[in-house]
Amino acid sequence: MKNFLKLAENSFTVIALILFTGGVLGVLLRPDGASAEGSALFQIIWFVVYAITAGLLLIRLKGFTKIPTNLNLDIALLLSIVAIGIALFSYYWSVVPSVTLRRSFALLGTSIFGVYFSVRYQPKEQLRLLGWAFGLMVVLSFVFAIAIPRYGIDVFPHAGAWRGVFAQKNNLGRAMTLSTLVFLLLALDKTKYRWIAWSGFILSFALLVLSTSKTSLLVCITTLALLPLYAALRWRSTVFLPIFIISILTASAASILVVSEADTLLSLIGKDATFTGRTPLWEAVWVMILQRPWLGYGYNAFWLGWQSYSSFVWEFVRWTPPHGHNGILDLWLDLGFLGVAVFTMSLLFAFLKAIRNIRQNKRPEFLFPIMYLTVLLLFNVTYSTILSRNDIYWVLYIAVLLWKPLQQPVKELVDKSYKQTYPLKGY
Repeated sequence: MKNFLKLAENSFTVIALILFTGGVLGVLLRPDGASAEGSALFQIIWFVVYAITAGLLLIRLKGFTKIPTNLNLDIALLLSIVAIGIALFSYYWSVVPSVTLRRSFALLGTSIFGVYFSVRYQPKEQLRLLGWAFGLMVVLSFVFAIAIPRYGIDVFPHAGAWRGVFAQKNNLGRAMTLSTLVFLLLALDKTKYRWIAWSGFILSFALLVLSTSKTSLLVCITTLALLPLYAALRWRSTVFLPIFIISILTASAASILVVSEADTLLSLIGKDATFTGRTPLWEAVWVMILQRPWLGYGYNAFWLGWQSYSSFVWEFVRWTPPHGHNGILDLWLDLGFLGVAVFTMSLLFAFLKAIRNIRQNKRPEFLFPIMYLTVLLLFNVTYSTILSRNDIYWVLYIAVLLWKPLQQPVKELVDKSYKQTYPLKGY
């Protein structure tokens, strides 16, 4: 019975992680690449996921007797809770209150899953479950692209680009960026199945390339290049300082090169100096931000089609982007300067906590938080995943904030909660 319950719970977690990436169901329901999020089926599925997650979390928390009391360790999490609270309360000033209410509760459910994922599983177990989820998506993406290309390969407007089990090629690119990093950290662990992790790393990176998502490729390569620097944070300060200075100087030189040769470099990756039309979009978005700068338009209440405020932006840029292609700008539209300030502080403290975890723990998995935060930061230059409902990126943001938050080992607390909840023989 014990093994069955554990298998069932792990299976639920893996399936939920796949759903949060947007894989499989999205492309099956809408092979044309359009979003299926608003469908009744999707809403029912997410309600079931939230309900099961809440139940499992209550079971786990039943045995917890100690909570973190050091504010310096948990201020990033507290600020994130405040940001979620602002999203919920934005119902009162939202331009479309019904949408804000429904979607802010979806954000709350997404956050609860992040808490459950981190509380229930130790860091190493989290990476393994992520490995299972991404591994399944990698295999299925190859199957979809090769056996049923109608689903697995894009036709228009990105003909020939692989999208695998995702509705759009950029979604595959973002998922495979995370998958590449997860499998790399699993491969760096000294286990007898390292060859599986290395295979996952290679196949994930191959799918990333086949997706032709240039932004995802740049984010992945940049994060991999920073890995040695992050690992060096474990060294003594006297050793790390000169390396850090050299790295900063190198990055500064590279930045100068990029600025001076921007047109040439952008042409090499198929972009123009306006980042494929994003600069005019950002200008239009900023104009709308200035109309409601302090509290915004309400959580997820701006980009709602031609009958909403997004129509003013669409008329200006002459295309119909579903978001502002920048995480901070979209957050500003939703929750105003208040939301931006709270989240920015949360992200800063999250980086500080990730650095502290690296310096205090030598195992490979403790590199994941800072690598993930780097990916999150870089992606939100041209995409939006901040406070994003039903999204793996927000799940993992909440999860990494909770790494090592308890004074007792997580496994000990989980076993204790199991014993109290399921007093079965052998426990």
